[in-house]
Amino acid sequence: MLGVKVVVVFVLPLVLARGCSGLQQADPNAQLGLRVGGLLAQANRAVSVEASGGRAGLYAGLVERLQDDQEGLVNPNVSQVVERANSVAMREVVPRDPLCSRNWTRLCPDGWVQRGRAYCSAPAAYTGPCKRAQALTALTALGKFKFAVDCQAPWPCGSPDACEVSRDYDACPVGWGDAGGGFCKELSNMSKCAPLYKFDQIPIAGKQELTAACGIQWPCRPHCDQDFSSSCPEVALQSFAFS
Repeated sequence: MLGVKVVVVFVLPLVLARGCSGLQQADPNAQLGLRVGGLLAQANRAVSVEASGGRAGLYAGLVERLQDDQEGLVNPNVSQVVERANSVAMREVVPRDPLCSRNWTRLCPDGWVQRGRAYCSAPAAYTGPCKRAQALTALTALGKFKFAVDCQAPWPCGSPDACEVSRDYDACPVGWGDAGGGFCKELSNMSKCAPLYKFDQIPIAGKQELTAACGIQWPCRPHCDQDFSSSCPEVALQSFAFS
């Protein structure tokens, strides 16, 4: 089976405020699921359009679906699809991301903070499976892609309003207020989506999707002078060897 993994669907934990008599906070343990349907449908269509361009993530998923489908196995085109998928995987290219064009020139994942010249530390809200401090300076674009998938730590989108340091995903979005318990409430009622979210349970990838689908923006972290003479941050480090 192919070694390239692509995650294109996120289920976002969501708590809504209903009624006009004030803020109604549901039990934090009772979470509602929100799927940004329009955005994901558009993303899937975008991936399908790229089928002729040799995208490893698309073909990996397509081959898995065909192998699970008895009707697909008798299709004479299946062997051609598998052959093309294997060819794409061997080329080791970074698959096109349907959400945005990633800025692979940045040392750290989105929301992470650079420490010294080579290290990255995760934000407080990071809940992925990897250590919170990483030495990533040796990673190529493909290595960063693999790290992003394995560690649930996506790279920032390349946009004109990109932050100099990183986004502060531990804070409430711009124009939102802290409602306590990890909740943030919109102050202007201008969002295209829900006015109340429990953002502390939404991963950064999910927050990136909310930015694309709802126009919600997180503030930039302030620029701080860094001690480049320090050999490493005062936390345990894990060095990744992805190339």
